[in-house]
Amino acid sequence: LQRIHDHFSQNHYSAISGICGLKTESQHVVTRYKNLWMYHSYLNSPENFDWFISGIGAVKKEVFLEVKGFDDTFCTRTGGGDLEFGRRLKEAGHQILLDKNLLGEHLQRYTLISLLHNDFKRSKGWLQLAISKKMFSSVIKKLRIANIYPGYMISILVAFIFLFSLVFSFF
Repeated sequence: LQRIHDHFSQNHYSAISGICGLKTESQHVVTRYKNLWMYHSYLNSPENFDWFISGIGAVKKEVFLEVKGFDDTFCTRTGGGDLEFGRRLKEAGHQILLDKNLLGEHLQRYTLISLLHNDFKRSKGWLQLAISKKMFSSVIKKLRIANIYPGYMISILVAFIFLFSLVFSFF
């Protein structure tokens, strides 16, 4: 909390996000893989970025009220709410800092099936957000949506199609 307070008082940022650290109590290989992937992808994100991580983040109250908070029409389980909220912050002229030393523990536990389900829903949700908010020029320019690159979204769709066709190949 002190670190977030210091950023707000010493800098021009309206929102601060941290990243999911490597620490997890789960020893399950899929959970550890997901944490490692999130940690790596956030470390490779720009410090001054255009989305928000609500899992470990803070926004100045007056800024939160100014942009009317989170949009309930975007399901938070897809990650679309964070992305859409960050987009509105940026459009309103606010700066979002990604503090790569502000670490949180991601408590979600994954199995292979739940990971595939989660990542498919996130890819689908973020794609729906890009379509509904006409974000394609930004996606094309940056070749990413938040920390998700197009190849990732395509691979999730291909994996889903593969599993679907594998199941129906028996029929």
